[in-house]
Amino acid sequence: MEVWGRPQPETADYREAAEFKAAGAADPPEPRVAKEFLTWRRVLEWCLIPLAFILLRYVPQRPITLAQWLLLSVAALLFASPVILSSYREYVKGQAARSAGELAVEYRLRLGLTLGEAITPMGDLLGRIAGGRREERAVLLGQLRQRGVDATASLATPDRARAVFFLLDGKKLRPAAWAGRPEPPRAELAGGDPAGDAAYLLVERHDRILVRDTRDPEAVDFDLGGHYRTYLSVAVYAGPKNFGMLSVDAPEPESLEESDLDITTALAQTLGAGLAMA
Repeated sequence: MEVWGRPQPETADYREAAEFKAAGAADPPEPRVAKEFLTWRRVLEWCLIPLAFILLRYVPQRPITLAQWLLLSVAALLFASPVILSSYREYVKGQAARSAGELAVEYRLRLGLTLGEAITPMGDLLGRIAGGRREERAVLLGQLRQRGVDATASLATPDRARAVFFLLDGKKLRPAAWAGRPEPPRAELAGGDPAGDAAYLLVERHDRILVRDTRDPEAVDFDLGGHYRTYLSVAVYAGPKNFGMLSVDAPEPESLEESDLDITTALAQTLGAGLAMA
């Protein structure tokens, strides 16, 4: 399951419909080209040159007065306006494209540096877990869980994000590590209530979920604890073995993005690989 916007992970049909809508195929495509072509700005530009010709008819060939000179200046301006407006529009598009390109480069550099800082300690711990003695692994696994939530919180888009790793204990999920916003998570997600059952089902199905706004009447809220308005959760597993759930939440609705879900998924898989070595 991978749900966007209005999640209801109880039914497979709803998940397929949500994925279909997320892909942009839920509604028939609109003729956007025709709408963009017949805008009022373009119609106004097309009217400027005929209006200039009309004004020129009132300018005589003999010596003209000051008022007629002003009329001639207005006509000349109307002749040049379509070219000026088109050039300005192309200039704005070029500036926007250049700004987007610069932001993309800056984002890639920052993401690369942050990923290196976050992933490198986890990679070191994975190597130590694989080659360490059994009595050392419990301590190293605890460090790996904490490194995982530290990395998740630091890579999240919102400034006040909180990352929590809920460890699976039977049919209950208990917080084993958390980082970010100083607000403790819920002590336990247990079966028997809708939130606990939905969270457990997500882990069992090896799923992930992104809820952009918990106030949406159709949104499923796992009740992670504390004050938040958006969250995402990803199952932590390795092969058939389930270990729990990695979640990120933030107080501002719609502040989590699809990139946050992808990054959290990658970290959850890394965490699952380490926990499988225990």
